[in-house]
Amino acid sequence: MARFVTGNSFSTGNQVTAATLNAAVNNATISADSVDNSSVAVSGSGVLSVKTSTGASDGITFEKMQHIPANTVLVRDANDVGVVSAKAVTDTQILIGDGTGFTAAALSGDVTMTNAGAVTIANDAVETAMIADDVALGGNPTTTTQSASNNSTRIATTAYVDAQCNLVPTPAIVTTFTARNSEAQRYFKNLSEVTDPNSIISINSGQEIQFASTGTYLVKAGVNIDDNDTSTGDAYNAVLVPTHGSTTAITFGGVAMRQYPNGSTTNIGVIATFTFAYVVSNTTNDRLAIYAEPESGASSSSWEGAAVIEITKIA
Repeated sequence: MARFVTGNSFSTGNQVTAATLNAAVNNATISADSVDNSSVAVSGSGVLSVKTSTGASDGITFEKMQHIPANTVLVRDANDVGVVSAKAVTDTQILIGDGTGFTAAALSGDVTMTNAGAVTIANDAVETAMIADDVALGGNPTTTTQSASNNSTRIATTAYVDAQCNLVPTPAIVTTFTARNSEAQRYFKNLSEVTDPNSIISINSGQEIQFASTGTYLVKAGVNIDDNDTSTGDAYNAVLVPTHGSTTAITFGGVAMRQYPNGSTTNIGVIATFTFAYVVSNTTNDRLAIYAEPESGASSSSWEGAAVIEITKIA
């Protein structure tokens, strides 16, 4: 047990007053002969300290530290003189250096972490300010407008990246390989949707491509018409029309979507490629059909056709 030396000496006849008693207590020091000077020492100012040992057999042991209260840590002092003290910590505070703590508020500035190996951050440890999850982060891919929220130092979420991928237009594909369907008629039939991930079109009962909404669509169509009888002088034009029953070609920039045979009328077909922007202002009237227009008296039942049509909504 440590022995204390009073801070005031009394002689015979001295009067005991409140002031002298206070001085005796307030100025009391720990006697140096009350410690072993091995693991515990008394400094020159009378402060009891725990010494740090440089030997392997003495110094601080588990038994000597059992008196330290829970939720505390031992921290070496700033001057590294071997004095160890107990500092209380909380869940929101980290002790560094001489035992002073810092909290989340103290980390409002830039913090740099370096590590020779990997640094792992828990899922709930990343502040939301580090994450960007709005469409405006990289600008809308379908426009040239860039948002003020663009930030090269923020992390984009998977949800945001997926949203950008979904903004890239995906075309619908329509095909037919037996366009006449062995019938005496002049409009392509047996149209079939190969793919339409965004449901921008449909094939109606009249074998017309019908658009789900108004807007501008990029149409790429490859059409083949071939005369399949033995008579000469039969030829057909490949014509894109808005509806079955129409013989008026869709126009783009004043050019009719009609393709003629290659200058001959002797058992010849036509292979046509159309690429144009089709403005759909009325989904009832603005449809898409293919017309095998006969020339030179060609028969309506003596041809066969095939087509592949790609349609992308662009506005």
